[in-house]
Amino acid sequence: MGHNPYHDPSENKKYGLKSLSKVFTPTGVELAGDLPFYISYFLGSYHGGRNESFIYGMIRETVYDYDLPGAYPTAMSLLDYPDWRRREVFLAMSGEEFMVNYKDFLFSSYTSLKVEFNFPDTVQYPSLPVRLNESSIIYPLSGVSCCTGHEILLASRLNCDFKVLGGVFIPFKNLKFPSDKPFRNNSIRKIDRLLKETSDGKQKEIEIRDPLFDVLEKNYIDCLMETFPKGK
Repeated sequence: MGHNPYHDPSENKKYGLKSLSKVFTPTGVELAGDLPFYISYFLGSYHGGRNESFIYGMIRETVYDYDLPGAYPTAMSLLDYPDWRRREVFLAMSGEEFMVNYKDFLFSSYTSLKVEFNFPDTVQYPSLPVRLNESSIIYPLSGVSCCTGHEILLASRLNCDFKVLGGVFIPFKNLKFPSDKPFRNNSIRKIDRLLKETSDGKQKEIEIRDPLFDVLEKNYIDCLMETFPKGK
């Protein structure tokens, strides 16, 4: 993601992002500055991938299972360094106030929220996750959710009525207020090189100079999705 030096927001290197298990201890909470008070929003809104089926039993008709090749690397290539110094931790506010202040910047930031929400009864597929227990997540019409800024943006487009209970907004370093376009990292060119769309809409692999390296790199990026929330 470029050559800019990464700024570690940890005030105490022993109790920082690389050791979250130490941060969430009595000693860590006291010595880690305000890190434990806002990083918990990101931990709560990380739910990982999910496959959803709305039909049970035998299905006799043809079923299509759509998959996005390189979905994780593609999404991560659009990310920029977080500008920790410009972070904003906010408490309760109305959904209308949140959208007025942050809507235009949700694609150019790391934003996580805890919200109380209510979808219209006409919405067939609500988009905000609610943890039912240690192993189950549901998507109800109403409840309390820890979610990302992208998820709340989709919910608002479904006419979801919500109230922000708390959250944190960390803009990308390249984001300039009051207006800016979402950051597009140069590393997406490497993904464009791996896959090319043909005229009939199908995707095919194109010539790769080092196939083994590209496979290893993709597996490495996929592994990052697993290690980020563990603070490793």
